[in-house]
Amino acid sequence: IESCPRRIRVKFGKTLMADSTNVLLMLETQQLPAYYFPRDDLTMQISRASELTTHCPSRGAGSCWYVNVGGTSIDNAG
Repeated sequence: IESCPRRIRVKFGKTLMADSTNVLLMLETQQLPAYYFPRDDLTMQISRASELTTHCPSRGAGSCWYVNVGGTSIDNAG
């Protein structure tokens, strides 16, 4: 895990879902790089917690979310 030196933004359509200069970047063998955002830098108004949780030996416990933007939903976004 390393600090990402760039500002990272995530959009779903035209809706800004995350905007941060405090992102952590996880690089693993045989995995795509993954960004981890501070919760305060996420647009939480468009999401709600899912009952689904995950566990990975290298990443630990994870929570999933339901996201709804403009009537389009993503179930169990990680």
